[in-house]
Amino acid sequence: MENENLKADLERVRADILERKERITRVRTEPVPQDFEDQATEVENDETKFALNQELTIELRNVERALQRLAEGTYNICASCGTKINPERSRAIPSTTLCIDCAT
Repeated sequence: MENENLKADLERVRADILERKERITRVRTEPVPQDFEDQATEVENDETKFALNQELTIELRNVERALQRLAEGTYNICASCGTKINPERSRAIPSTTLCIDCAT
């Protein structure tokens, strides 16, 4: 039952990430502003969107790996030392692959 809840939580996180990525990467339909300062602001906004999209891509990859580990039965196993990851840590950081000792 716990794995089913965890899977549902991870799938919700994945759906949220995909929605956020879609909003960030929407194609602009308005014309480019004529004012130089407005153009500079648009460039800054585009750079911020690019950085956010990169972070979301990494987060999405981590969530998908967590779902894969869950399906394989290795979800709560530390990738470094092989010990069981504390369930509280897994709940706090669902995509974690390391126990607290290895993470520090």
